[in-house]
Amino acid sequence: MIPDEESAFAIEVHALTERIRPLLARHSPHVVLSVLGDLLAMLLAGTYDLRSREATELLREQLLSGHMDYVRKLIPANEHELRGTVQ
Repeated sequence: MIPDEESAFAIEVHALTERIRPLLARHSPHVVLSVLGDLLAMLLAGTYDLRSREATELLREQLLSGHMDYVRKLIPANEHELRGTVQ
């Protein structure tokens, strides 16, 4: 990815995250995780590989696995950012 595109992507992600955060902040972690899970499931359900059902399932598994890897990598940075507010 070209650095400028990467920066624009990061800015877009951060802006959207900041818009969504207040909607989720009022709810328990269980509710938030369920909402995020439902949204992810909707995204994956709408993702297809037209070659075959097996190819679709593999694609979805790869996307889900990559997503979880990404989330795991974000935890330390987010924990550091939130440390001032987490007791």
